[in-house]
Amino acid sequence: MNDLSPMAPLPVKLCLSTVVLRCFDAVSRAVQIAEGPVAMWDECLRAPVAGDADLIAGSQWLGLDPAEVFVLATLNIIETSPALARLVAQCQNGEGAARPTPDTLCRACAALGLDITPAQLIRGALMRKGMIVPMARTAPLGVTPVALSDAMLWAMKLPQDARLHRVTDPAVPAPPSYLEQASQLTQDADGRCLVVRGGTPADQTVWVCAAAKTLGKVPVMLPVLSDQKSGETHALQGLAAALTYAQALPVERLKAAPGQRADVTDLEGFGGCRIVLAGQDGGVQVPGWAAIDVELPTPDDAERALTWAALGAPATPSLPRVGPGRLAAIAARLHAGDGDLRLAAGIEAKPDIEPHGRLVAEAVEDAQMILSDAVQSELELLAYRCEQRAEPGVRALLAGPSGSGKTLASGWLATRLGQPLFKVDLASVVSKYIGETEENLARILDQAEAADVILLFDEADSLFGARTEAKDSSDRYANSQTNYLLSRIETHRGITLLTTNGMQRMDSAFARRLDQMIDVPLPDARQRLRLWEAFLGCDTSLTPTQVRRIARVAEIAGGHIKSVSQTARLMAAQHTRPVGLSDVTRAMALAYRGMGRTPPDIGDQP
Repeated sequence: MNDLSPMAPLPVKLCLSTVVLRCFDAVSRAVQIAEGPVAMWDECLRAPVAGDADLIAGSQWLGLDPAEVFVLATLNIIETSPALARLVAQCQNGEGAARPTPDTLCRACAALGLDITPAQLIRGALMRKGMIVPMARTAPLGVTPVALSDAMLWAMKLPQDARLHRVTDPAVPAPPSYLEQASQLTQDADGRCLVVRGGTPADQTVWVCAAAKTLGKVPVMLPVLSDQKSGETHALQGLAAALTYAQALPVERLKAAPGQRADVTDLEGFGGCRIVLAGQDGGVQVPGWAAIDVELPTPDDAERALTWAALGAPATPSLPRVGPGRLAAIAARLHAGDGDLRLAAGIEAKPDIEPHGRLVAEAVEDAQMILSDAVQSELELLAYRCEQRAEPGVRALLAGPSGSGKTLASGWLATRLGQPLFKVDLASVVSKYIGETEENLARILDQAEAADVILLFDEADSLFGARTEAKDSSDRYANSQTNYLLSRIETHRGITLLTTNGMQRMDSAFARRLDQMIDVPLPDARQRLRLWEAFLGCDTSLTPTQVRRIARVAEIAGGHIKSVSQTARLMAAQHTRPVGLSDVTRAMALAYRGMGRTPPDIGDQP
């Protein structure tokens, strides 16, 4: 070989791209490389320039030898260097275009005195760990062009069609309790899988970023392991090596239904810490890792106040279980003018709880509560119980005839506590398919607990009905489903309200799981009078005597009084007149017909 004339004066410190270009230039012209780059190669590895520091550091984390570092550098540089691509094509006489083959890479290594054969490269760490991959094979591996895998392209910050992405650091500080827990769990964390449960996805993100900062790592969200519809696996080749190279903290979100186990991504060869974000139900299968369940701490009042102040929100939140991530989202809605705190929190929680729950946005003030003193006293006690609750949740049952005011009382409690109320759509929760009812209930309870909203199960006996004697497999399944639902409600740490028209329909074992049972009877004559006065309003020609008689003889629930009043107002509006006795009489007849009852005689005396 002839000596290679210097291409340009050598800089004081060479960068990897200069060394690589000189080597391939020498190979393409079949000449010996100038001594300068050879002498400076060790210096490139020992004290890399700023642009090469990440590649050299990543190669050291992977334990690569100098020849493997050269190959990795070449495949990295070729992605953005047209000059190197042309030299590679010349070295291969145009075969394989600009992608180097193992043979070409080994010849370039030899120019630096790095001894490696194509067979050694093919069997070595780079290909064995999936960092470099052969292109479409039409020839033996030694002469098949190779390139960086998608995972390594991501690790080297190069454009790629990958599903990896860095977890975005949220614009909210992590509470001290998050930082303390993350610091404790990440000490000596190699080979440890932290399974984070509880909180909203936004809260879990805050915790992940706190753990990543503690470890000095980059939090990276892994792609979904498989497509449930097609069953196609989406694991990235070379993923473990790429994560090691980038000093990343791998994070993945898994969903396991009750009684099921979810598989994590195979990261064989990755020796650091990993995080799995999961719900409260189901298991996580992590073979070869020390799995530790992590329950997100509940920020105390002082921590929430600090977070709230950092977000520039107007007042201290009344949501005692809401984490920092959800607080940030609620604060953003308040700044955008999305109503008061309770409404903004409800709107923020809607996407998580729908379609199994519907937001009840209307506020119910004290003046709207027309109930007996005994019932009102019990509701006051329930409100105080909810305000003073510690970790366990609160479960209350409101029993009474239809229209007696159970839903109204639930709205009053939510308004009093300043928390959103969601009415559960039982039709969407209950499924004929085995396991789906439990999965739906687990999902809505997880989301409600994380968002600190109140759940209202109206006519709950359809979901928590009494167990029957097991005469066949259907009975046994129904009973096991009830068993699960009862135990799951018992462990729910939020506020759960249930209503029923008949306590006898509820499973007897449910009573001991309730913190309070409130009987909401039909209103008496005095309460009915107040209801008629409230719903009829001022635009009426009825005399006080007539209203008192209607309240005395029409023994109907508050819900029916509201319905009759609305119908009577519509009838009067048709004729542009105030509500009169004839309007109430006709509306009453329609309501009683719907109930299958005979309407009372409300008289015609003024």
